[in-house]
Amino acid sequence: MSRHVKRALGALAVLTAFVAVVGAGAGTTRGPQLSLHWQAPTPRDGTAYAVKAGEELSFELASSGSAIRSRPLPAGVSFARASGRASVKWTPTSKQVGEHVLTFVAQSGRSYAPPRSFIVYVLPEGPAAPHEPFPLGGVNGMSRWAEIYMDVSARTRPSARAKSLVRLRQYTPEGTANLVQALGGQINANGEYWVRVRLPVLPNGTTGWVPRASLGPYNEVYTHLVIDRKLFTATLYKRGKAVFRTRVGVGKPASSTCASGSLGSQT
Repeated sequence: MSRHVKRALGALAVLTAFVAVVGAGAGTTRGPQLSLHWQAPTPRDGTAYAVKAGEELSFELASSGSAIRSRPLPAGVSFARASGRASVKWTPTSKQVGEHVLTFVAQSGRSYAPPRSFIVYVLPEGPAAPHEPFPLGGVNGMSRWAEIYMDVSARTRPSARAKSLVRLRQYTPEGTANLVQALGGQINANGEYWVRVRLPVLPNGTTGWVPRASLGPYNEVYTHLVIDRKLFTATLYKRGKAVFRTRVGVGKPASSTCASGSLGSQT
């Protein structure tokens, strides 16, 4: 198989540059009834926000159900609920720069509204200071990915002396190009450019640092796939708009669902 064919096959794996897996499943495709509806002023499903660290983001939710619940939220998010309504407020910190997915569900007994997710991109307050991390994603759901150009160890810090987490290979076991999502970069005190990437290991969302020289050129993608393991749904978003939703099955506790490939994460 030629390298060009391998790259073409590998590129198919980045249809969803960011996979958010929420909830927990029971190993079956039979899920709750999705018969409820969201109501105004709830933002459109897939709405993408850009907010600077230190600034407040707020929005209101309303549904035909009696209760609105959240999936795991970033630290610092305020989620106040009343009957059929909820208020969300968040002032992200400088340590939370980057992409986040906030997911909510409405419930009344055993009936639910389809999960509604919002993509929040936290921008830095100003230009990155020397040797400080900087984001590689972008607003409106843009993520960056790159091929691994050489076998490399992903480390806990942007340093060749840091502990190795996992060895990343140039090719997958199937012989296709191995890909990683590039979350952020940092020029360390020695002037070396390192990249924080999402790792294909459990638990979902694990990240590590690799030298920039070990990766190929950056590529951009504007799709996100959000999987809700309690409601057995998968929703594909493109440029902040939900374009496809379907019911899915998930793994049992003994073989838990793991985001496929190098680009998976868990919220």
